[in-house]
Amino acid sequence: MDNLWFEEELVPTEGTVRATVKSLHLGDSDANAEDLSSASKSVLRYSKPRWAELDPKKSNLLGSGQDSRFILARFGFEFDLSEHGRNTGSRFTYARCEAYLWSANEGEPQPTIYDLIPKDLYEGEPRKVQVKIGPEIKLGDVGGSLGEISTDFTVGFVEPAVVGWPGKDSREPYWELRPHSKSLLGLRYLWAIIEIPKECSGVSVAVKAAGEVATPLFKAIPIVPKSWKWESRPRETIGLITV
Repeated sequence: MDNLWFEEELVPTEGTVRATVKSLHLGDSDANAEDLSSASKSVLRYSKPRWAELDPKKSNLLGSGQDSRFILARFGFEFDLSEHGRNTGSRFTYARCEAYLWSANEGEPQPTIYDLIPKDLYEGEPRKVQVKIGPEIKLGDVGGSLGEISTDFTVGFVEPAVVGWPGKDSREPYWELRPHSKSLLGLRYLWAIIEIPKECSGVSVAVKAAGEVATPLFKAIPIVPKSWKWESRPRETIGLITV
């Protein structure tokens, strides 16, 4: 993973473990509970957000007459299983990747999500795509002349089943990833175009993710980070005004 920010464990809650063991009529044994916890425990690594400022005049972004700035931000999520999980055939079957936006300084107007990339990608194989920043933001397979590609952002490979939402107040974006046939494992990049009001000096951002892990015995076990509240998550500042 390039530019690692931090990593954390994703684990099932105690209530999830008890309910799952009970539903399979395995008895409330410590051995079964421990096996479920070990097989589903996973690691999530986050790369530092990267960003580039966009020119709203050249890209035809719609600023509603406001003197806003726009940035394209990239978020990286790397999914990894524990050694025990790999040995027992565990796999990620679902993930929800989230971010939260604040203004860089208290009292400034808040940044918001302008668009998400990808936003609704439902089928096909993982493929390399590009973003065309134009009258309409487009996501498509790489093609066209070298000159056309050089003016776009070639953003890399994406998962075949991704749906994104801007979230509450357009400040809490999230993506749901559901691989159709393959395990969700390794690094996944997600992008957002963020609108920054004129009086806002930059964007403070936090990220988190949760998911579901399946094993040969235990199906669809929800796993979450131990620290879930946004206020307790690490933050990174992006989109700062440069002179």
